[in-house]
Amino acid sequence: MLKNLDSTQIVIPAQLDQVVEDALQEVARIHRRRVVTKVCTTAASVFALVGVFLAAGFSNPAMASQIPFLGKIFESASQKGGPVATNLAGYDAMQYIGKKADSDNESYTLTVREAYSDGATVQLGLEMAVPEGAEPEAVENNYGRTSQAAIGGQEAKILTVNPFRLNDGVWESTMSLQVPEGLQEEDKLDVDLTLRDFTGIDGEFKAQAAVVVDKVHTVRFEGLAEDNGAKVLGADVSPTQTVISIVKPYWGEIFEDGDGPENLPQGFPHLYTLDGTQLMNQARRSADEGGYVYDLREEQSADLYFDGPPAGTKQLVLRFIYGDYSDEVLAEFTIDLEKQEIRPGSGLDDGSPYFYQMLQGSNPMPDEPEGCLIPHAVFDKYNPGGRAAVYLSVPEGTGKDLRIEVTDSQGARLAESAWNEAEWFIQEDGERTEYSVSTRPLEMPPIGETVTVTLTEGDKVLCQEEILLDSVTK
Repeated sequence: MLKNLDSTQIVIPAQLDQVVEDALQEVARIHRRRVVTKVCTTAASVFALVGVFLAAGFSNPAMASQIPFLGKIFESASQKGGPVATNLAGYDAMQYIGKKADSDNESYTLTVREAYSDGATVQLGLEMAVPEGAEPEAVENNYGRTSQAAIGGQEAKILTVNPFRLNDGVWESTMSLQVPEGLQEEDKLDVDLTLRDFTGIDGEFKAQAAVVVDKVHTVRFEGLAEDNGAKVLGADVSPTQTVISIVKPYWGEIFEDGDGPENLPQGFPHLYTLDGTQLMNQARRSADEGGYVYDLREEQSADLYFDGPPAGTKQLVLRFIYGDYSDEVLAEFTIDLEKQEIRPGSGLDDGSPYFYQMLQGSNPMPDEPEGCLIPHAVFDKYNPGGRAAVYLSVPEGTGKDLRIEVTDSQGARLAESAWNEAEWFIQEDGERTEYSVSTRPLEMPPIGETVTVTLTEGDKVLCQEEILLDSVTK
């Protein structure tokens, strides 16, 4: 990508990586999320849990077409709230690996099922075989600091990791490495890993992988477009990341007279496909690798990092949004991947009832809850295929033969889920149990729709509530 060596850089000490990432992600969320009820806050903390397990092996691209599940592990991880290349599965570009990591631990077996690289990162999909009755535990944050990764003999940074989750009877996880800058034009990458300090698991796990770089699905071009003082200078787009080189002016403060921590400079970057789907902002990478300073009060040149687009995407739209809960667009650009050009303006249909990133509704939560309650429902487009989430609160002693169904005002099913460990997250609170249920929707509802959420236990209806979806994040 285009670099401005004079742009301000953020130096992040290694021991502060997690703190800085959390802070930057929170700043990004300030401008796209609403504060919801206590039960939703509790559920959100469950989604945010991140552990670390990883391993790697050799690649065998010739076998990829014979493995129908390739890429599904990344899709599954993104649906469960973990950081991952969320659209990678749609490209049919994964390499089958299927090799066990070497270890002196004979009880646990780590296997690299698949891998992918666009030259900038290496993505790995993993499986774990565990002893009967055992479960992989969440790993402490220092795991990523004590394990080591190298690519081509050079130290490689571990970018993202996900905890192992049980999916269709298999413990699965994903992770990614950053390719050292001097190796990003190579055709093949040799990966070495030494993994240690697993919580509750003894020994080290060592693995090597030869990963072929996918250059078919990468689009890279330069250009120049300007709108309201902002400029876009180029784009580098692959299935795992979108990097856009920009010049951003100082447009002023969000609140003219405010002096609190939320009074930040105007102009938060958002990247969309033409159907209004927003690509996840990789705030930490924009700061750490791209030199983007979210609170800089002067013009800056930087690279903005986002998730990779869905397969088949022909155009992207970059917008700089005024600020908190605002629909005001300060500048916008069309990044045309098919024509490889950049131009000001876009063709987004903001007035469509389906143009949103998050659509949610709430019912008031009583101070002294009784019986079964359904206080909140959310539909969002941050994950491939969308996500539907429902928050439940039930009395202690309620069984687990539970099922939720969400229907629209015409009775058509929008989402459903029976109790399972993959989609139902539990938070016990004294005499009540709270669930956050997250699943892929059958359909996405329009803005202003009233949905009916029904919770059943076996053949018995525990509760049924209507929720107006009137809170919109675009």
